[in-house]
Amino acid sequence: MWLFQPPNFTRGDNMPFLTEAILKPYGGDKWRLVEDFDYATIDGQFIRIQHGFICDLASIPRPIRLAIPVNGRHRQAAIVHDWLYNRGGLINEMKRISRKECDLIFLEAMTETGVSYFKRWAMYYGVRMGGSFSFQR
Repeated sequence: MWLFQPPNFTRGDNMPFLTEAILKPYGGDKWRLVEDFDYATIDGQFIRIQHGFICDLASIPRPIRLAIPVNGRHRQAAIVHDWLYNRGGLINEMKRISRKECDLIFLEAMTETGVSYFKRWAMYYGVRMGGSFSFQR
């Protein structure tokens, strides 16, 4: 039984990721975006992640990485989420969203890229429980 109704992220033929995420290693566990990376949310919000952005993909504690690796099918969703967290939910110069909305976009993007049900919900709840430390205000 659900404590809430899970969101239905059905987009049809439209693709959420408008460009490819092209990354290069940036020392240690960091990655640098080589070209701009664009994402459109299911409700039509356009997010452009500028080239040069540095991220760590998914911030997953080491003991859990055997079940959920840092780099996987969720990679593009993690880049969008890192960008939103780094900017304190600022989508563009005129719109800021809450941390919860950032996390829901992460869940939506993982659904769009075919991340398994278990992994996407585990990652979503992980950022809901531990993400407040990383969210820039």
